[in-house]
Amino acid sequence: MHSAAFAQDFILQHQGSEDLGLQAALQELGRYLEEYGVSLSHYGLPEPIEYTPEVQHELERWAPQRVHLRQRADAAIAQFNHEQQAVADAILGAIERNEPLCAFIDGQAGRGKTFLVNAICDKIRSQNGIVLATATSAYAAQLYPGGRTTHSTFKVPVNENNELLEAAIPLNSPRADLIRESRAVVWDEAPMANCAVFSCVEATCRQIMGNDLPFGGKIIKASIKSSPLWPLFKIFPLTIPIRNAADPEFAKFVDAIGDGAGPEVSLDLLQKVPSSEQLISFVYPPDILSAPVSCLRRSILAPTNIQVDTYNEIIIDRISGAQRTYLAADSLKEVEEAGIESPDTVLDYVARQTPPGLPPHSLTIKVNAVYRLMRNLSIDRGLVKNVRVVVVAIGARLVTVRLLRGVSGVGEIDAEDILIPRITFEHTLHSGHTLVRRQFPLAPAYATTFNSCQGLTLDVVGVDLIRPITPWANDYNKCHI
Repeated sequence: MHSAAFAQDFILQHQGSEDLGLQAALQELGRYLEEYGVSLSHYGLPEPIEYTPEVQHELERWAPQRVHLRQRADAAIAQFNHEQQAVADAILGAIERNEPLCAFIDGQAGRGKTFLVNAICDKIRSQNGIVLATATSAYAAQLYPGGRTTHSTFKVPVNENNELLEAAIPLNSPRADLIRESRAVVWDEAPMANCAVFSCVEATCRQIMGNDLPFGGKIIKASIKSSPLWPLFKIFPLTIPIRNAADPEFAKFVDAIGDGAGPEVSLDLLQKVPSSEQLISFVYPPDILSAPVSCLRRSILAPTNIQVDTYNEIIIDRISGAQRTYLAADSLKEVEEAGIESPDTVLDYVARQTPPGLPPHSLTIKVNAVYRLMRNLSIDRGLVKNVRVVVVAIGARLVTVRLLRGVSGVGEIDAEDILIPRITFEHTLHSGHTLVRRQFPLAPAYATTFNSCQGLTLDVVGVDLIRPITPWANDYNKCHI
């Protein structure tokens, strides 16, 4: 109490962080005492801790919100069921006792996993602690305030074989200090990561912490069952439905579909239309198309990219607004490096047939239309792959967009204008050449493949079943409808 009052001016200078303010006060006092030939220890005072930039940034980021975080965490904890409470008690208790813990929170969709983890993060940050909230994909990282991808947090290299991975984090670097000072690490979607990535993160934590404990003794909330480290994890099952708590039978029905084991659902229950035009009119009537926010929870699903492109072209034509067609700058990497002329046949082919994961050579962008980002641009600002944006202006070199967000089931458009430039994409062709395409990372978002719909929450859906669905696509993809 007295130390906080003594350092009050410094606390205010550091956005309300008592820890940073106290350390700054001790540094200032130490400099004054040195002028008289004495030190802080002469008066029984501790030496100040020198925080590196990343640690200081993380503490200052959450310091002004500590009261709000504490209130939000307490409100969430008050709503926990007994399973969630057991998880929170085990994790927060291990942090308080400074004990290592590898925890795996196991639960099907709608069990309150994200709600639980966010409450734990809020509690740790409200107590001036650092928690690293990460996820395998940038889209999933958006579920957690301050979330980042696991690859970027631990600087895991990306290569085709995912073998012998070694993180590029020097032991005396600011990033190493951030990991060292963290009280817990969250890893969402960990089972989707390659085992080599998992091992790389574990080895990196041990090296940074300077011990042989699993993950260096850090509190880890993630796991991969196929990893040799799996036996070290304590499993916390969540079995009580939260999202569909009012309808247990429906919850069982959804769980069975999520497990890929049935039950079979008769298509006779669904409304059918004889043409693609009528399908579009059902999902996107004129009043919906004129309101981009209303399109956020609607989509047409189809098994092939050709079908998706056709639907998107028709829908884009129905939207009122200025439009512009942008042609990509294509080249072949090996040919450019050798300084010879590119074979026209290869470039002509990729101009007509868009390789997977790349924007088209000829991209039409229209004001008031909804698009999705095709690359991670800024996780902190929510500009991640597959996020929806609405175009507000188009120029020769930049496209201005605004984020479409779904908050508590309600869509809204961010007020901030975001300038999107052309970026470079690379793709290895069947011919062995590496295609280098410079184009805007945008694709129309009205129709999507079953593969790209994963993770979406949709209220109105149209499904084109003119072409058969492959079994792997049916099993792999899930969205909330």
